[in-house]
Amino acid sequence: MVSIDALLPAQTTLRRGEPLNVLLIVGNSENEARRVPIRFYGSEGHGWRELYAKDCDLAPKGHSHLYFQLPARCFGEEFWGHAPEELSLVAAEAPPASEQGGVLLFFDAPGVF
Repeated sequence: MVSIDALLPAQTTLRRGEPLNVLLIVGNSENEARRVPIRFYGSEGHGWRELYAKDCDLAPKGHSHLYFQLPARCFGEEFWGHAPEELSLVAAEAPPASEQGGVLLFFDAPGVF
């Protein structure tokens, strides 16, 4: 069985147009190494949208630290149809349940940083 034990974004307030670095701690309870798809989903509070996906190798019987850089396009106006002010972020093998919570990300207003 695979479990996502921690999702740790490098920051929770993002500058528009910049990628986001994320650390995942993923558990594998199987006795063999596994290759699994890890997907990131974003939500503004009404359903989840897949942002990014990558197949990852997991060590047997233990935890793997996986590093990702989510492209800026995942958070941009072209992807969402507008510039989001905040999003919930989740990592999973499959789409999360609609009521599942995630890590809240905020986006800066232009000229704030």
